Amino acid sequence: MIPKPIKSFKADSSLYTMAASSDGARVVTGLEDGKVVEWSVVDGVATTMYRGHDAAVFSSKFRPDDACFASGNKVGRICQHDVNVAEPVLSWKAHEGIINSVDYEKSAGQLLCTASSDSTVKVSDTRLVGEDSTGMVVEIEDAAASEKVFRALWRNEREIVSCGDDYCTKRWDLRNLRDGPVCSYFGHVSPVRALELSPCGRFIVTGTTTGSVRLWLVDEQGLVSEKLAAAQKFHEEDIGRRDEVVKKCQNGEAFEITELKSLSAEAEKSQVELDRLKKIKSNHDVMPYTQATIALESPSMSISSVAWRDLPDGTSCLAFGAYDQKVRLFNLKADAYYVVKTPKEK
Repeated sequence: MIPKPIKSFKADSSLYTMAASSDGARVVTGLEDGKVVEWSVVDGVATTMYRGHDAAVFSSKFRPDDACFASGNKVGRICQHDVNVAEPVLSWKAHEGIINSVDYEKSAGQLLCTASSDSTVKVSDTRLVGEDSTGMVVEIEDAAASEKVFRALWRNEREIVSCGDDYCTKRWDLRNLRDGPVCSYFGHVSPVRALELSPCGRFIVTGTTTGSVRLWLVDEQGLVSEKLAAAQKFHEEDIGRRDEVVKKCQNGEAFEITELKSLSAEAEKSQVELDRLKKIKSNHDVMPYTQATIALESPSMSISSVAWRDLPDGTSCLAFGAYDQKVRLFNLKADAYYVVKTPKEK
């Protein structure tokens, strides 16, 4: 049986973007005719018509405090609205192409990250936007190898993750853009149109124009280093316990042979794990990119959006929409995938 929607919203023209407030009480939609409309989730009716755009609106996002939201249009203009005011409080030309995504930095909500079809990702400080200033403080040029950038999201106050037409997802450290992305996530064979981060910031979900959906560790290299240090310490402790018994044997003191065998076996086991992690670390040092952790079952049609929600029972729900007009849901235990694997194990 196909589930029925709780509420439906009927717009006047094609709907290109939708954003929900953090409390779930309201949503804003961006339309083909340039309108931005706020809807009451409770009543299912339009409550405010926001002005400011004269071209189709392709992206939108609420500020973390829900007091404002930003929207980007087809010709590269951004409007920031106070939710209680129809006219924009800020409006500026940020890009030379479609603004495909907008995202507020979560700690203070003053920095706005935008991704565009003009191949750039930009960060604007909304406190600096004015008649003579776009407020731009950072620009990532050719973020998708001169192709379109479809999404750019804040991971934390220093890092941004983006995806685009170059089949690749990238993680950027805004403190050091000169050396390129911190990490590249390879494996897709078509443009990556959809991107989402888990609330904990440890996972990325991506969707492509050919229907591929994959889950990635955000910082696999950091996890490898962390696990390697722990494995080194654990192995040294195993060796120490074994050597204490060996010393008793050498000194003619009483000892249990079964204990020596058990400790030797534990030391051998931890040595195997240490060698495995060293090999993975060596591979990462040679090829500093990340492969997907899992590929989810998906249609052969383009993925238009992905979303992640953590549930009270400790599992996570992944949802993605596709051009076959279906939404698919997956439940998974994310912690089970926060592990280090070799390419063969993956």
